[in-house]
Amino acid sequence: MTALARLIDPQQEQEVLAHACLALSSLSLHEDSATAVVVEWGKIAGLWRHLTAAGTTEDGMSPLVNLSAAICLLMQHTATQTMLVDEGALDLILEALTTSRGETTPVKAAVWISAALSHLASSPANLKGMSDASVSTTLHRLAISDVVDVRLNAAWTLAFLAANQGATEYNSSVLSWIRDLLLLTSVSGDDDALQQEINSLVNIAFGHLSGAEAAEISHLREASLHEKRSPSQRCQVRREAIHSFAEFLRAGDVAQDLIGTLAQLCRSSDSRVCLEAMNLMAFLYIEADFSESVAAEGGVELLASVCWSLDDDDVQLACAKYLLRYE
Repeated sequence: MTALARLIDPQQEQEVLAHACLALSSLSLHEDSATAVVVEWGKIAGLWRHLTAAGTTEDGMSPLVNLSAAICLLMQHTATQTMLVDEGALDLILEALTTSRGETTPVKAAVWISAALSHLASSPANLKGMSDASVSTTLHRLAISDVVDVRLNAAWTLAFLAANQGATEYNSSVLSWIRDLLLLTSVSGDDDALQQEINSLVNIAFGHLSGAEAAEISHLREASLHEKRSPSQRCQVRREAIHSFAEFLRAGDVAQDLIGTLAQLCRSSDSRVCLEAMNLMAFLYIEADFSESVAAEGGVELLASVCWSLDDDDVQLACAKYLLRYE
């Protein structure tokens, strides 16, 4: 992490920053590695402000979008979220979602950052801070956004806040929440899937605020909204992370050693580690630069042995899919 921290420096070239920020988002995805990223929160916040002020575009591998993804993913874990709230993460998120210096947050970055706000709203411990007038002002901007994914994140945020608030007592922000819930609602008969999801969340929020029987969303506090709602974004992060890994192998004389290490990780008893290692091995096999090295480490025989040795449905299904690449 120390080496990566040196790369998230505003003085670095844009391409270096893009890959470094992508690496941060990949580390932030898993709680065990996310705790190491939190230590560098000061640098992350400083870099975000620098990139915003510089008017960085979203085209290609955008450092700003990748960094926004990392911030969002850090907020999905209870442990890291608690630490970051103490470090002023809510203030950065509100700043990020507010027009400043005559510019607005790029759309893709705004989607990630608005999702980060919904992660914070999911925790009852954050209700007091999330009831502040500054949050209500920002939520109103999200509720009237032209971007449907941003409005959906606003609906998630309001649904979580309503679930945590309940109908027992009202705080000063409830009326503004109700206003924004009404703004998010559509009565059109031809709503698309995302608007239908927004409508469902609005109904849940009103149910909690009124004390009426409503479908519980508390179980979603234990799951990432990123995992629940954004498979396309998750796949994009994965694809770009794998691409960066391949570029790293090409840049240094370490390919054979790392592929050998991956082969060992394919036999890990931890199914998540096994799946990630197999995914990389299968990808590298179809890359001309690495196919011979992967074959030398076992290739088909390795995946076949893993498939039969681990009693895990997900691993076995993944093995079957990856074996098709070796045909």
